Amino acid sequence: MGERSVQHVRLFCESKRLNISINEMHMIELIAKGKIGMTVSEIAQQLKVTKPSVTVAVNKLVQKGYCEKQRLPGDGRAVQVMLTPEGKKV
Repeated sequence: MGERSVQHVRLFCESKRLNISINEMHMIELIAKGKIGMTVSEIAQQLKVTKPSVTVAVNKLVQKGYCEKQRLPGDGRAVQVMLTPEGKKV
């Protein structure tokens, strides 16, 4: 089995243990790379998906306790997504 396949299997097993999908795991990893979180638009751009898809995924991660959202001052539409302490453990 190649190194990439081994990493994918590990990621899959870890995601099942944490009750999150592989896509949610990737999103958590991406948000962790941002110093103070990321906006929904930034996440959508990086993952090459639509903003509504990111919003749905973020809302699920918020419900599961891995992320939190905060409105950006000065722009009531923009939302900053940050990891909770639980999300940082992933």
